[in-house]
Amino acid sequence: MLQALPPRLARTLEWVGDGIGLACCLFMAWYGTVAAWSSYKGGALSIKTPVTPEWWSLAPLPIVFALLSIEMLFRMKRLHEGVRGPRHDAVSAA
Repeated sequence: MLQALPPRLARTLEWVGDGIGLACCLFMAWYGTVAAWSSYKGGALSIKTPVTPEWWSLAPLPIVFALLSIEMLFRMKRLHEGVRGPRHDAVSAA
């Protein structure tokens, strides 16, 4: 769809999408950190067949979303340095 829009509008929409994606990733990294830390401090357990500390399952959240935030920054850097128009590498459909 970005290919059908005027180049300036398409580029603006890519910036908006990348900005929203970055904000969501940063929020989830922060929230995951808070949740894992609260679980660790409170000693919460996940009681299924094996009993494990709950924070073990929450610990990957901040790491994964921090890495996704970095990827969003790389996307925004490529958009900033690229040609003024929609990127062909950002289109998922041919």
